[in-house]
Formats: sequence, C-alpha cells, structure tokens
Amino acid sequence: MAREVRKLKALQINSLPTGTHSDGGNLLLRVRESGSRSWVFRYKQNGRAIELGLGPTNERTLAEARDTVNDMRRAIARGQSPKEVLRIEKPTKTFAEYSRECIEQKKAGWRNIKHANQWINTLEQYAFPFIGEKSIVEIGVNDIKAVLNPIWKGKTETASRVRQRIEVVLDYAFLHEGIPMCQDTFRLI
Repeated sequence: MAREVRKLKALQINSLPTGTHSDGGNLLLRVRESGSRSWVFRYKQNGRAIELGLGPTNERTLAEARDTVNDMRRAIARGQSPKEVLRIEKPTKTFAEYSRECIEQKKAGWRNIKHANQWINTLEQYAFPFIGEKSIVEIGVNDIKAVLNPIWKGKTETASRVRQRIEVVLDYAFLHEGIPMCQDTFRLI
C-alpha cells in the first residue's frame, strides 16, 4: 500500500500551474489550461495504471480528498474496488438523466431544434435500452459495446454518432458534475 506523503498545502491548491501535481499516496491534483482543478486517484491494477476522478477542488477539500484516498487504498488492500468507496459516498443520476441535462446545456450552441431532437432520439433508441437506467459510475466499456455492436455493421454512421454522443454525456457527467469515473470508461472505442 502506498504511503501518504502530503506534498500539497491547502493554500497552494488554487495557485498551482497547469499540469498534474502529486500529493503522494496515490492522490493527484489535475490543473487544466481552462483553470479547472480536480482530484484524481491513481492506482495500478494488473500492471495497468487506472485513474478515478474524485471531483473538483471546489466540492472536495484537500483534507476530504486525502480521507477518500485513504479509504480507497484500504478498499484495495481488502481486495475490493476503490470505485465502491465512491459509489457509497456519492450516489449519482442515471445515464438518461445526464443525457437530458447535457442536451439542455448544449442546445444554446446548436442552430436548430432538429439537432437536439436527433441527439435525444438516437440516445433513446440505441443507448437507453442498455444503459439508460444505469448509474453513470456503473457504465463500462462492455456496456458501450452492448449498445454499439448491434448497429456497427448495418448502420455504421449511426453507430459512430451514438458512440460520440455517449462519450459527450459521460464527459459531461465527469467534468461538470464531478462524478467519479474510471478514465477507461470514456474515450471508449
């Protein structure tokens, strides 16, 4: 199990430059060029690095992020998934709920209502039957494959659009709502 180092100070969180800053003990602070700041838990599973978002710094203090990371490391030591800590901590909306929210947010930038209708119709027809009622944090690559596999051969363009729209909704949930999600989940195929 990783040792807690505590390199970051609460006062410096809002002044650190763009990049990824380690606090030690698997906790990272990611500062994007846009100025957004979010906590990330990085660990290895089967030799592969996995990152879980813990939410933005304005919703979780450094001390709270450290507590959460400690719980996640303990979960790993017990043979459990660290995602379970986050599921217990913050229940989330379903994919369908986030889809509708995301579309409402994006509508202002679209030239006509037809585009919004195409978005919701394709998601309702192809994605919602498989993942519509799933909590956003429970959606993984196998769920996305279940949505796309039936339409890849016969409707390649539609499948490509559905995949892109699912990705946008997952990104929306992760970035705008601070939803903890495995980085593997988006940028899928």
